[in-house]
Amino acid sequence: MIHARKANNLPVPPYLNILAEETPLTKCTCTKQTHHLPAFNPPFSDANPTHAFFAVHCTTAAEIHFANLSGVIDTEAGFLNHHKTLMITYDSKRLSYGKLVHHAISHNAANTVYFHTNDQKAVAQINMMNARVSYTRLVQFDAAEHTFVKTVDRKHYLRNTIIKSVPLSPLQKARANAYIAQGQFHEATRLLSPRQGLILRFSQSNKSLTDIVHSFEPVDVNIQKAWFMLSDAG
Repeated sequence: MIHARKANNLPVPPYLNILAEETPLTKCTCTKQTHHLPAFNPPFSDANPTHAFFAVHCTTAAEIHFANLSGVIDTEAGFLNHHKTLMITYDSKRLSYGKLVHHAISHNAANTVYFHTNDQKAVAQINMMNARVSYTRLVQFDAAEHTFVKTVDRKHYLRNTIIKSVPLSPLQKARANAYIAQGQFHEATRLLSPRQGLILRFSQSNKSLTDIVHSFEPVDVNIQKAWFMLSDAG
C-alpha cells in the first residue's frame, strides 16, 4: 500500500509508516517477481523479541529519548532488581546494539548498561570509551537473577490523555507518548488509523464506552486484546 501511494505521488499516512516499521518483509514466491508483503504474524511476539535494558535516572524521560529512534519498536518503563530501568524492544536488522548504547550515553539516559554477550560488552565498552564517560556501569544481564517488573505509570504522558482509550500498537504508544510529552497532541492523533480515530472521537462523546475503557485501560494491554475487549463490550 505504501509503495502504491508513493508511486502515485500520494502522501503516506503516519500510521502506515508505523505499520511498515513493525511488520517484517517476507518474500512471496507466487510469481517470478519478488514481492515484499507484510507477514501475517506480528514480528516481535513474546517468542522471539530482541531486548536491551538500561538502568536510568528517570524512566518517564528515558521512554521519550528512545521513542523516535529508528528501529525501536517498543519502550517499557519498569524496575530491574529495584533499579529504575527501561526495556527496549528493537529490530536488530535496522538498529544495532551499539547504536542503542551510543544513543543512551549521548543523551545521558543510562547509568547502567546491561549486556547479554561478550560481543555486546565489547561494543558498550568502545562506546563508553569514545564518549569518555566514567559514570556508566556495565552489568551482564542474567535472566536467573534479573527480574524486570513494569511500572504502573509507564507511557506517563499518553495515559493522561484521551488517546489512552484507543487500542494502539507498541510503536504507536511509544511515539504518541513522546509527541504528547513535547506538547504535540495533534501529531500524536495523526499516528492513528481511520478506525482508531473513530474510536477516539466516539470515546470523547460516549459515556458508556468511556466506562468500558476505564475498566481495563487499552494503554495497558496489547492491541489485539484491546480490540477484542472493545468489540465484545460493544
